[in-house]
Amino acid sequence: MSNRRVLSESKPPSRWRIVALTLLAAVATIPPATLAAQVLEAGVAQVSGFEDLPVSNAAQAVAKDADPFTEIAVIVLYSKGFTEKEAQIGALGGTVSRSFTSLSGYAVRVTSDELEALAQDPDVEWVALDAELRANLDLAREVNGVPADHDELAAYTGSGVTVAILDSGIYEHRDLRDRVVASIDILSDGTTFQQGDPFGHGTHVAGIVAGDGKRSSGAYRGVAREADLVSVRVLDHEGAGTTSGVIAGLEWIMAHRAEYGIQVVSMSLGHPIYEPAEKDPLVLAVEAVWDAGIVVVCSAGNRGRDGYFTVTSPGNAPNCLAIGSSTDGEPIGSTPVRSTADGDLGAVLCRYGFCREGKRVAEARTVADGVDDPTAHLSA
Repeated sequence: MSNRRVLSESKPPSRWRIVALTLLAAVATIPPATLAAQVLEAGVAQVSGFEDLPVSNAAQAVAKDADPFTEIAVIVLYSKGFTEKEAQIGALGGTVSRSFTSLSGYAVRVTSDELEALAQDPDVEWVALDAELRANLDLAREVNGVPADHDELAAYTGSGVTVAILDSGIYEHRDLRDRVVASIDILSDGTTFQQGDPFGHGTHVAGIVAGDGKRSSGAYRGVAREADLVSVRVLDHEGAGTTSGVIAGLEWIMAHRAEYGIQVVSMSLGHPIYEPAEKDPLVLAVEAVWDAGIVVVCSAGNRGRDGYFTVTSPGNAPNCLAIGSSTDGEPIGSTPVRSTADGDLGAVLCRYGFCREGKRVAEARTVADGVDDPTAHLSA
C-alpha cells in the first residue's frame, strides 16, 4: 500500500488547517442514562467495601449490582510495577484481556470480590469501568458547509494528509476509491487487516472527511477529498465498542503513525464522563496520541440541550479538539455544548469558531499552534 506525501501547497499545512479537513466528522452519543444515574448516586457515598480504594464510582456502581459470580470489565492503571502485575491479577482470579503500554495498565475482567482485592494493591493508581461506547448516525449534509470550488478554503484538499478513522470500519465505496491505505480490525485480534463496515457509521464519517463526491457529481463531496485514510475498526455491527478496544486502537495508531503518515485521528464516539479527566483511561490515551504529534478530533456530544455535564469522554481531554454538534435547519450553535465542570473542557469548537457556550474560550485558543485567527480555518 502506498503512502503519498506530496502536498498541494508550497508550504506544509498547520495543525489547524489539517484539523479543518476533518473536525466536522466528529459526533457522539451517550449510552443509556441508567449507569450515569448510578454513578451520581455512588458519588454521594462510596459503595460498601470500596472505601478509600482508588475505584471509580462507575465501577463501584456496577460492582454493587453484580452477583458474586459475574465478571466486571475494568481498566486498571498502575503507578509502578506495571509489567509484573499480570501474574498477580491472574492469581486473584482475574483475566487480562489487553495490555496498554502507553498507560501502564490492563483491561481486566474480575468479580466484585476480586475487584476489591485487586484495588488494595498500593501500586494501583486507578480502576475505571471499561465502559461501552457508541457511534451516532446523524446526517451532516449541507450543514457541514463544505467549501465551494471558488472558496479560498477549497485549496486545502487534504493531499498528503492521512486521517485515521476510529469507528466501525470503512466500506469500499467508490468515492473513497484507493485512498484507504490501511485497515485494521481491533475487534478480532488486533493484527487482522480487512476492509469493510458492517454498521455503516465509519463509512459515513470517512465520506464526510475524504469522499471525492464523484458518484454524486460533487454534490456529496467530503471536506478533504484528496486525503488518505486509515480504518481502525473498534465498533461492532451495532455501533458498540468498549473503552479498552478504543485505547487499543489508539495504541495501534501510535505504533504505525510513521508507516502511514498519520497526522489526524477522528473519533466519532464517546461515553459519559465517569471520573475526572486526569484519571480517565480514555482521556489519558488521547493525550498520549496528541503528545506523539497527532491531532486528535473528538466528539463533545449531542446532548447540550439537556443542560450542563453533557460533554462526553474523551471530549474532555485537555488537548483534543472536541467538536460541538450541529443540526440541519437550525443555526450553528443552537445546540450548545456545555462544560462538564470548570477546568474539564478542552477546546470545544463549532463550525464558525468556538462555541458561544464554551467555558474556556480564551484558553482554548492556545491550541491553535501559532495561528492568530483559527476561525477562518475552521469554517470549512
